[in-house]
Amino acid sequence: MNNHEWMLKSIETEPKEVSGKVVKPDLVLIEGILEQIVSVVDAEGIVKRCENKVPFSRQVTVFGALPGQSVAVDCRVRNTKPRPGSRVGETTLVSLAITVQDNQGLVGFATDEFLLQEPKLQLRSDPEQKLAPEKTAQPADFSVDLEKLRRELETEYALRYQQECFEFEQRLRDSYQDDLRLHVELLRREMEAELNRRWKQQLSAFQQRSGFRGSVEFGRA
Repeated sequence: MNNHEWMLKSIETEPKEVSGKVVKPDLVLIEGILEQIVSVVDAEGIVKRCENKVPFSRQVTVFGALPGQSVAVDCRVRNTKPRPGSRVGETTLVSLAITVQDNQGLVGFATDEFLLQEPKLQLRSDPEQKLAPEKTAQPADFSVDLEKLRRELETEYALRYQQECFEFEQRLRDSYQDDLRLHVELLRREMEAELNRRWKQQLSAFQQRSGFRGSVEFGRA
């Protein structure tokens, strides 16, 4: 089916059988399956569906993790805005939150995100759903051409609009991550400076106390 002959209706993604284990120090392997149902509507208003099971595997760094420790994975998915030239029109963003624990409690925590590859469509008709009435065969005329052109323009406009939304959201995400990294770095430097200041104060006080006690003991002797 040509991508000008249908429009995306919905895409549903659900994580299944997601698990993780520590494969070596500081490295966690995450594996799972994502079930997808993609629904589109053709030019006649017929709903067509494609079901996919997509396995995935990710390696995530979790500092402090050791083989044999317990791993918990929170997997969430959401649909991003469509990209130009995308046959499906949407790509799924998968977010992972990984927690590693031992008998004493929390060991480490990390997050990971990735975009799911677009599934290959093998669409099938759903005879019980129809979004537009059936059209009887009629000779082609100028009005039919105009209607087809209108649909194509609406589809193109929708794709361009959603792409702009996707790029704007991505810029916001990148800006937020840059600000977060800067804040963490500034906080780290402040903590180092404070620790160095306190250490010097304690060392100076210790030296003064040690020198004072030494002079007193020498006098008694």
